[in-house]
Amino acid sequence: AGIRIRGGWSRGGYNGKHAFRFFFRSEYGDSRLNYPLFGDEGADSFDKIDLRCSTDYSWNIGDLDGEGYGSLNTQTRDVFTRDTQRDMGQPYTRSRQYHVYINGVYWGMYQSQERSEAAFAESYFGGNEDDYDAINRRSHSEGAVDGNLDAWMDLFNRTSAGFESDGAYYAVQGLNPDGTDNPALPKLVDIDNVIDYVLVIYYSGSFDTPISWWWSPDNSGVNNLWTIYNRTNPDGFKFFCHDCEHTLLGHLTTYPNFPWSIDRVGPYVHPRLDNFDRANPQTIHQELMAHPAYRKAFIDETYEEFFNEGALTPTAAAKRFQDRIDEIDLAIVAESARWGDAQQQAFEPPRTKDDDFVPTVNGILNDFIPNRTNIVLDQIKARNWHPNAFPPTFEIDGGAMRGGHVETDAPLSFDNAYGHGKVYYTTDGTDPWLEPAQRTVTTLVPESAAKKVKIPSGPIANWNEIGFDDSGWNDGSIDRALEFDGNGDYVDCGTDAGSDSALTVAFWVYADWGDEMVVLDKFPSGSSGIGWRVRLRDESRMRFRIGSGSNGTTMTVTRAYLPRMWTHMTCTFDSGTAKVYFDGVENWNQSGIPQSVANTTTPLRMGLANQVDTDIPFDGKLDDVRIYNRALTPAEVMNLANRVDVPSGLTAHWKLDETNGTTAADSTANGHDGTLLGDPQWVVPTRGGVGYHDTGTFYPTVATNVDAEMKGVNASAYIRIPFTVGANDLSNFQFLNLKTRYDAGFIAYLNGQKVAEAAAPATPEWNSNATEEHGDDKAILYRHHDLTDSIGSLVAGDNLLAIQGLNSASDDEDFLLSAEFVAWDIHPGDEISPNAMEYSGPSNLTESSHVLARVLDVEEWSPLEKATFAVGPVTESLRITEVHYHPLSATDAEFIEVKNVGTETIELNLVRFSNGIDFTFPSFSLAPGELAVVVADLAIFESVYGMGINVAGEYEGRLANNGERIRLEDALGATVLDFEFSDNWHPSTDGGNRSLTLLNAANPDTSSWNLKSSWVPSSVDGGTPGEDDDGPFETPTPTETPTVTPTPTPSDTPTATVTSTPTATVTSTSTPTSTWTLTITPTETET
Repeated sequence: AGIRIRGGWSRGGYNGKHAFRFFFRSEYGDSRLNYPLFGDEGADSFDKIDLRCSTDYSWNIGDLDGEGYGSLNTQTRDVFTRDTQRDMGQPYTRSRQYHVYINGVYWGMYQSQERSEAAFAESYFGGNEDDYDAINRRSHSEGAVDGNLDAWMDLFNRTSAGFESDGAYYAVQGLNPDGTDNPALPKLVDIDNVIDYVLVIYYSGSFDTPISWWWSPDNSGVNNLWTIYNRTNPDGFKFFCHDCEHTLLGHLTTYPNFPWSIDRVGPYVHPRLDNFDRANPQTIHQELMAHPAYRKAFIDETYEEFFNEGALTPTAAAKRFQDRIDEIDLAIVAESARWGDAQQQAFEPPRTKDDDFVPTVNGILNDFIPNRTNIVLDQIKARNWHPNAFPPTFEIDGGAMRGGHVETDAPLSFDNAYGHGKVYYTTDGTDPWLEPAQRTVTTLVPESAAKKVKIPSGPIANWNEIGFDDSGWNDGSIDRALEFDGNGDYVDCGTDAGSDSALTVAFWVYADWGDEMVVLDKFPSGSSGIGWRVRLRDESRMRFRIGSGSNGTTMTVTRAYLPRMWTHMTCTFDSGTAKVYFDGVENWNQSGIPQSVANTTTPLRMGLANQVDTDIPFDGKLDDVRIYNRALTPAEVMNLANRVDVPSGLTAHWKLDETNGTTAADSTANGHDGTLLGDPQWVVPTRGGVGYHDTGTFYPTVATNVDAEMKGVNASAYIRIPFTVGANDLSNFQFLNLKTRYDAGFIAYLNGQKVAEAAAPATPEWNSNATEEHGDDKAILYRHHDLTDSIGSLVAGDNLLAIQGLNSASDDEDFLLSAEFVAWDIHPGDEISPNAMEYSGPSNLTESSHVLARVLDVEEWSPLEKATFAVGPVTESLRITEVHYHPLSATDAEFIEVKNVGTETIELNLVRFSNGIDFTFPSFSLAPGELAVVVADLAIFESVYGMGINVAGEYEGRLANNGERIRLEDALGATVLDFEFSDNWHPSTDGGNRSLTLLNAANPDTSSWNLKSSWVPSSVDGGTPGEDDDGPFETPTPTETPTVTPTPTPSDTPTATVTSTPTATVTSTSTPTSTWTLTITPTETET
């Protein structure tokens, strides 16, 4: 084999313990390793395998970061996430623990790991490795390890377009809009795999997979993305946890970085995540959540894994983690002896099992795992991704029972501990909740709706009623703007605008990036010293420069703006004095400037420099750009920031509120219309939040910044949003929903009537504050408020939504109030399955059943609860009595016969042949002594045997003519019979037109079905399907003939095998040792 050091950051010289990759190629020797490295759990042939070791939170790295992470060594964080995927029934990469020696020197504990690439896919998914794309994306690098990126690009494009419609949502699953298969559409998404993957990320708190805080503290990075896709037989991309070391940390809140591990639900929205090189499953999941069917699937799977015996319950998680700890409980001592002092100072003791490992493990077992399930569930609920309603519990004879074996006619009942709503259930395995309806939604008030905003300085009567005069209030919408793409877009406004000797330039700016960009430019090259420019810089800085290229004065102002947040900027110049204002507040003042702004020859440009620095165009949005021929006073500048008009001295005003065309109109009489060049885009408003923030948390939401007039002044803001309702629409509305994003509370009024509130005082005043906090992570997410009972407050024509936003305190660091008001016309009752029954009292189970139940509380469905009840003595009474596996001529005339050997009628619903053939019994009863058959082809069977035989149905597959294993199991999967027959038992049954017939169906020893002596050829040709065969029979052979397994012939080609062999131990004065080595040796072995 060839061996390579693997890894990224871990390969640095500061780390003495490197991970390895073994390549099995003909140039190195054997082309494959043929050995079951993972026992019965995994494949037994490999083209490559990794030996990984912990890097972060390890003794070999120690505290190089200065944060004390070296003490958190467990060697199990990453593999825990992969084991979790396993326990959720998803594909995963397997690992085993080893001690490794290099040239006889003990090198520490290592962990083998499969690589989820094309060869891996061939081993576990079938086909050929050439069928697969395998993508490994680390820190935004692009490229397919195997195959190509075509399907990944297709999925990225579909994700970017969104999944709101049925067509888009089902197409990505290879389905028509009605959910039926469409062979022309490749299946790009495996819904269950995506959901389980993100649930593992949420639970483990991974902040480096797939959205990486570690690489990008704004959560715009993507790292450790591993996925596989079958191009030939598309079954959706499969996502694999990989290198998830930054996990199981959320309980360690004293460490500076670990709060990022507490909540990884997101949703993460950043323009960088819109780029193909950052495509990832978490973004795909976030977009899929727009479709109700996916939300339903996510709700149900979250409940499945977070409750009962789910993989993310405390009991299951603790066992999974403890199993891995038990594997290394003794071996970690050797790791301590080898690496415990690797990063310690001379005066520091070595790191040991007792000092580091045991306390860290106990913290995970006793603090993280017991609390994590509820913590993450609350985080998901805070995003409105999981309902408050929870499903009913099942009861049999009044006692809780979530499935199992029960007697015939056992009474089934439900306990609705939620206390609200109604229980709906089915017993046929179908969902009581039909596919969620695509409701006809009418948006009465979009989030970006025009609004009026006032920070009151005293009581204002009737402010929340329709007839109130708000003409003096601030206009609360600045999102109608002009957008520049940073690729040469600009507006040419001519040479006259901004050429007076005194200047004020005022504008709203929204920068997509915190980088070098020219925003407004009337700046020539050369040494004339006449001109001006506004330029943004990195680290939220801004420059206002007076003069020309080689003769100018520059004012560089720090903390001028935040990327992706609207900021009002004003720059003034008069008589050698320049001032700069942000959001109405003066930030810079410089006098004695010798240059001039009175340039009459250089055009004024928006978005692109004229002559100097043309390579740094603007990427962002501009709105309400104004030029004055005088320097405005501080009070006037504050008025502009508060959206109060200042007309005096206004020489040019580009409102930039057009929605189309190539002209930016000057609203003054001076005619300084601008011409759009390149491809600037008119912005249609998409948001309309009122608020402010110091940290940037609310920048995707806030459109109206009230920092200057609200912070430190008042904790309340008044907001008025007018809207109209058509008479026909009003008559169709059945439900109303107010969606809010807020920090920290609000009171909402509809046409003067209070309809909703959160954290509001009992008697609100004009300066009231919220009664409790509503954290930023919750504030940016919609909360839904059912206003259906207030439909009567709506009127045809003009209406008003008025909201008093409540901050936690007048001097709080941030504030947010944003609202959307919608109505729809589909009643949730229309989503109740016709197969569902409303629970009204106990009912008797007469046959084995898959029971599914939910609670419907007004418009909210609970998650799905399900259980299987196996009814009656099927396991004890059902027996296979005849197998016709090789008919003389008509192969499809084969059959299997079953009999009820018990004393009471049994119902066979959900009983299943799971090996040999594939058949699940429908609702079908057998009386004591009664027989029935399952057949390969009913038409052929009846042509041979007639129509009077009790046939339960047709099975899939065919019985092997040379014998095979047959397994029959009950509704719960418990074994009824599991045996293997052979064609050499009785030659007349192997194409001789006799069937295998059981001699004694009443034999209580079901293992006897494996014996030749238990079977004889049927007494007549073709057997006796549906009837007892009373003989006479051939005399059975008195002794069993042992099955002889041929001795394998050694292969001519030596292959590599792996052996675990006791070796010399590593000793220390304080720790016991127990070591093994990984040895690769050529052997003569059958492959």
